[in-house]
Amino acid sequence: MAESQSPYPYSAQGLAAIVKCLSDPRFKPYRDLESPGSPAIEHYLYNARLAKSLLFPLHVCEVVVRNAANDVLKANFQSAWYRNPAFESKLIPKTLAALTKAVGNAPTGNVDDLIASMSLDFWSHLFRSAHQSLWWGCFDRVVRAAPATRYADFGMRLRNITGLRNRIAHHEFILNLNLSNYHTEILDVVGYISKETRDWLAAHSTFTRIVRTAPNGSANRAPTLGDRCDANFQCVGMTSTLDQLKEKSMGPWLVYDDVGVSGVITGRELSQYLLTKADADGFLAINEHTAGDVLKEISSCTVFKVLNETEPMIILSNHLTTKLRNVLVADAQGAIKGLIMGAHRRY
Repeated sequence: MAESQSPYPYSAQGLAAIVKCLSDPRFKPYRDLESPGSPAIEHYLYNARLAKSLLFPLHVCEVVVRNAANDVLKANFQSAWYRNPAFESKLIPKTLAALTKAVGNAPTGNVDDLIASMSLDFWSHLFRSAHQSLWWGCFDRVVRAAPATRYADFGMRLRNITGLRNRIAHHEFILNLNLSNYHTEILDVVGYISKETRDWLAAHSTFTRIVRTAPNGSANRAPTLGDRCDANFQCVGMTSTLDQLKEKSMGPWLVYDDVGVSGVITGRELSQYLLTKADADGFLAINEHTAGDVLKEISSCTVFKVLNETEPMIILSNHLTTKLRNVLVADAQGAIKGLIMGAHRRY
């Protein structure tokens, strides 16, 4: 979400059309953040990237909380606790109405289906001060990994998390929030229930990486692909012979066909090709072999991705793999201005 899959050339007309579809009121807070080198549309995309990065932590938190609460409620009020008068009598009218609605909307009468259909709002309400008597003598079984956790602290964090979830679900502006604190609260709530799950979530959450990709027109902005790409490359055609390649440079070479770049040849791929084609005596007439021949023979030459020069360097690890060895860096018009090879993935 909101990560460039290919260079996107903005024009004044195109940007105006995008803003019109998004609506001026929705776009206004992003305009307020605009500065030289940091256009409003980049803040809009940053907001979307952050929202995406928080979906997984929110998902884990919601599932962990509802399952922990369900386990305790089943033990205290039997499997069908949601129909038990002793349980219902402890609910305030608003929470009871939400429960009745959830029961009515559940696809089946199975408790698992019901639990899955209940929103985080419902569970958040169950841990408000008005329902503290519901958890007397058993709250420590909900926060089983940290039984000394105070009920009020748990409920407050859960309410904060629910508010964030609702804002993200409604595609709202979240750049005015201290999202790092929210992320910590999510980890805390999960950790109260299971330290192992908390550590697993922390290891797989992308939030701490994405939060560092904020648009910034100042000199202290995060380095971009355009800042770090290698502009020392040569452009050749499919029919360029290997002796012509060697005359130009030691590589890398971008191989163009009638449509655009069709492959990337580095010294590594060229050496592989020469070894496979050399005869028993080790001789090879390189003027009889072309760049197109190398692309056909060495499959890794044709595995590359084109990214926009404004993308932050931090996203590079998402793209460079053992199979995808090269990233081409393009400007707003789609012209290749440099490349980053797999050997540089640690930039």
